[in-house]
Amino acid sequence: MITAGWNGYHGVADTEAFVISFEGKHHTLSRCFPHLQSTVGISTASGGLLRSSRKLEHDNPATEDISNNGPFSAFAPVICGGLDELGLMPNMNCYQIKDSSSKPKVVGWFSHARESAASIVIQDGTTLWVTGGLDVSSYTNTETTEWIHIGGDTDATTVGYGINLPQALSHHCLERIHSGLAIVVGGLSASTNMQIENSWSLKFTDDTVLTNSKGGGEVQWEPGARLKIPRHSQSCGVLKFSDSSKVVVAAGGELYDNGEQVTNTVEFLRVNGKSSVLGSFWEEGPKMPFLATTAGSATTEDQTSLLVAGGTSSQDPWVIYTGIGKLSCYAGSCKWTLLDLELVNYRDAMIAMIIPAKRPMDGSILTEHLSEGN
Repeated sequence: MITAGWNGYHGVADTEAFVISFEGKHHTLSRCFPHLQSTVGISTASGGLLRSSRKLEHDNPATEDISNNGPFSAFAPVICGGLDELGLMPNMNCYQIKDSSSKPKVVGWFSHARESAASIVIQDGTTLWVTGGLDVSSYTNTETTEWIHIGGDTDATTVGYGINLPQALSHHCLERIHSGLAIVVGGLSASTNMQIENSWSLKFTDDTVLTNSKGGGEVQWEPGARLKIPRHSQSCGVLKFSDSSKVVVAAGGELYDNGEQVTNTVEFLRVNGKSSVLGSFWEEGPKMPFLATTAGSATTEDQTSLLVAGGTSSQDPWVIYTGIGKLSCYAGSCKWTLLDLELVNYRDAMIAMIIPAKRPMDGSILTEHLSEGN
């Protein structure tokens, strides 16, 4: 995974990478690619794992051998927007990292310099869709969205506007439940600058998301269930909950009920696995083993675990956490595990990605690359 974010008071250019192997309840962790660096320090950026333009050696990218090229032989992390290392200058560029030995290169740029936006990967892994965020030019939240597409077996990229959010938001979550259903959860409202309890769902095709910027017509956001606790800057994911259902997870974040406070509370929204009908209410989930907001989070490829790393654990005094928690669900029950490896650097406002590595075809061992940065 490639991340960029805050290290104490500064955006940092380095990343941290781990190999995490799960087999039953056992996991092992080891560090890799300690030399990987960005060209600039970035925080509060958006990112996703896009298919590499390099021809794959196998039909299934998960079987790619990463032993020589690092984890980027089949996938290429892309990071867009955010702020510079001092938290002052906005970044409009999108960077791509093609392998573990090369520097990130600029592959495109957006019309808006936005930070604290939310993104998902669409179009069969070739397009990063970035939504909302704080428009740094006007210092207000925006409802606009933009996308960057990296096509085929070339380095050619295209950018454009996508369908607007239902309202101007930053510090929200955007998750893809399946290929044609996405959900927005929580965030900061532009009108009140307060956290919200709202959620919206969107049934879409890749083409309508990328061309219908104003909404309406073929695609439009539908209001959904309200969070039990309004929150922003939370960690989110979509996990398999049982054979017949999934859950959308909203974990941690910040609340304003008693000043600005960080929480470890967790909420679940159930999704019918066959019909994809969203539940009518959020329910309490198991609390995180630590307080966290603006943490890095990523869901495993098989949707059985959500990893949450770093983040701010206290606002007064300001404390940044270095631990990694894992939320796993099985047969209708979920629980947290605190992994026995911590981040080397203090990081928040980061991006986290899980990069599939070569693994046995029977799937008996799930091997992933987790790299956290600010």
